[in-house]
Amino acid sequence: MLLDTLQERGLAAADVRWGDPDECRFPLFDLLRPLPVQWMGNSACGIMLGAAFRVSCVLFLLPYWYMFLLDKATWNNHSYLFGILGFLLFLSDANRYWSLDGLFHYNISNSDVPLWNYSLLRSQIFLVYFLAGLKKLDLDWVGGYSMENLSQHWIFDPFRFVLTSGQVDYFIVHLGGLTIDLVIGFLLFFNKTRLLGFLICSSFHLMNSQLFSIGMFPWMMLATQPLFCNADWPRAVFRRIPHALRLLTPDVDEDTQPSSHCLYPKTYIKPENTPDTVWKRSSHKQTIPSAHPMARHRLAAVFTLMFVVWQVFLPYSHFITKGYNSWTQGLYGYSWDMMVHTRSLQHLRITFVDRDSGYQGYLNPEMWTKSWRWSSHPDMIQQYARFLQGDSTLCTLCPLNPSCYMYIFVNTTEVHFLERLKEFELSLNGSTARDQVPEKFQKDPMLEKYQQMLAIKEQEQRLKQRTVLERAATFLQLKYDMFSRSFHLIVGAVQSIVTDTPFHDFLRELNSAGTPAASPRH
Repeated sequence: MLLDTLQERGLAAADVRWGDPDECRFPLFDLLRPLPVQWMGNSACGIMLGAAFRVSCVLFLLPYWYMFLLDKATWNNHSYLFGILGFLLFLSDANRYWSLDGLFHYNISNSDVPLWNYSLLRSQIFLVYFLAGLKKLDLDWVGGYSMENLSQHWIFDPFRFVLTSGQVDYFIVHLGGLTIDLVIGFLLFFNKTRLLGFLICSSFHLMNSQLFSIGMFPWMMLATQPLFCNADWPRAVFRRIPHALRLLTPDVDEDTQPSSHCLYPKTYIKPENTPDTVWKRSSHKQTIPSAHPMARHRLAAVFTLMFVVWQVFLPYSHFITKGYNSWTQGLYGYSWDMMVHTRSLQHLRITFVDRDSGYQGYLNPEMWTKSWRWSSHPDMIQQYARFLQGDSTLCTLCPLNPSCYMYIFVNTTEVHFLERLKEFELSLNGSTARDQVPEKFQKDPMLEKYQQMLAIKEQEQRLKQRTVLERAATFLQLKYDMFSRSFHLIVGAVQSIVTDTPFHDFLRELNSAGTPAASPRH
């Protein structure tokens, strides 16, 4: 989640993403506004280190959910999942083992963690898989229409030795993805099938990391797999490390200490755990294990059940959000219907009419927003229309109610262009020089466009032919630029807030110093 804040949350490009006051926004609630760009930060480092754990969770959750609700055009299921996991971590005792909090607070160091903490996290991850599988029972997915031509990716090369491309798309991508989502949670849950589950799950997410641009989601899901193991698996791993190499590892020879958050079986309450013997045995105050449920235990049990029921209900609550979301385009970012439907925008036209003069004109759709997703969702189309009417803050509900025409069509011009492009490519026989262009294409008005498309294709081929070292160097350079710019923006934002100086002055100095600028890829 820390790395996600730099990539998909846009911290590395906060000035580009949130710095333009004239850009159209698509918040869930029209009253939400972007804060000044120097305040649009995020932090998950404290959660990862277990330092000031719950304070760090709050500092992560508040800006994360604020940014998530601020822009529906960037919503996706895994962004919602990160916010849910941050909330569940806030409720948990995840800072009890190998944490900075435990280093400075003996009473929580190496102490037991209540089972409901694991139940919540395991249930959430299980539901992500299982509900995604149920959503894939949609006819588009079962019929093999959702992810066409994915078999052309190099990741499926081994399958194409025995299957055709169409068979790979249907049996491996669609039916295979459906099966994995439905069964992987069960394989991870049971001890005897967990190793097989790890193998399938790891392969699945590693392939997804290469197929789709979905940020840290595949890697985060890989990191959640050990949640399904026995709770003492880290201690078992550390015990295998030779004593001479245990420099930063926690002490695994001591027993865990009891926690007031836990409820213990009566057989666990031993005579030596009475208050008198505990005080004699240790100079530190220790918690006495309890076998009698208190209010906090009952509340935790009720909350766990209610949360699981809510997470099962919410993906099927489209009757509340006015219709099934696959057709009416209602809210969908919590539904786990990932990759079920594919949209392709071929043409978008915005028409305005002067009611006084009757004059009709057209606007550039890219003028006030960087996202195209709004064009496929009626609620965002309405917000965009309000913005164009002159209320850029989206704070008043004007009477404008635009019509939405959503239909499927075949762009015959594009089909003809692609056919001519293929014919042109074959006629060149590998050469793109204009003086070698066949005579029948010399007067073709699309000749320059054909040549541009072929040049792009050749560039893509050169990128695919790069060596592993060249690919690694490019990847590392991009990540270095991202982290470097994020660090500079954080420093500048803090300076701007503390010294009350304009943040735009810092941005000008940053860009003039040659720091890599933000790009759409970031």
